[in-house]
Amino acid sequence: MRKMFGNSFSNWTLVVLSVIAAWFVDFSEAHKLSKRKASDVACVENGKYYRNPDVSKKNCFTYYFCLGGTVFEYSCSGGLMFDIKQQICNFEDQVKNCNVNAETTSPRPRLNTLEPICPPEQLACNGGQCIDKAKFCDGNDDCGDYSDEVVCGFSEDPNLAPACNRTECVIPDCFCSAGGATPPVIKDVTTIPQMVLLTFDGAVNVQNYELYQSIFSANRTNKNGCPIRGTFFVSHEYTNYQFVEKIWKDGHEIASNSIT
Repeated sequence: MRKMFGNSFSNWTLVVLSVIAAWFVDFSEAHKLSKRKASDVACVENGKYYRNPDVSKKNCFTYYFCLGGTVFEYSCSGGLMFDIKQQICNFEDQVKNCNVNAETTSPRPRLNTLEPICPPEQLACNGGQCIDKAKFCDGNDDCGDYSDEVVCGFSEDPNLAPACNRTECVIPDCFCSAGGATPPVIKDVTTIPQMVLLTFDGAVNVQNYELYQSIFSANRTNKNGCPIRGTFFVSHEYTNYQFVEKIWKDGHEIASNSIT
């Protein structure tokens, strides 16, 4: 392990990224690794994956999908278990619903009625009781039937930020960008501001300190002349903290690398 880390920072980064990429491919391909028609399993056609309704044959890593009356069987890979609520394969200690066969559909709140049910800044649950608007889509069952956690999509969430007002938001102080990717109409595109974030992951020591020094050399600056800076997600193993202190004193941001 130490010998591997002794290679250049770039090679070490590629190794780490390759391992992570391989893991994600394996994780995302879980639906495809094992698929067959299951004529012996009852169809639950609700548009979602479910477990075998037959308790004697049910396990936590096999799941099914019914389409047009035909049941397809899938299996999670690599010791993963299927999470009914999130509809994904996940680590065993993260799956808390192995005893649940299928995801139940929660009732919808009463948001669009001919006459208002609730006072301003409150909304109606499916049962008609009024709760604060801020309690909708906050991850808690405030209505008692989860109806306040159902309409939480990008176009339904009652607490979404209001749409950009094109009559009030005008250049040069403000600009409504469709989708956030459309720049204002500027003749010289080279004058459009850009933001580039530099982040680094892993140990900081004598093997890569000089590389960081060369990246953040004094002759590389922002357009306004200010020096460029990065964020370092530092892992404890193999790190020499005198170099961490040096890059911190140079004005870089230091963060703790997550442990998995």
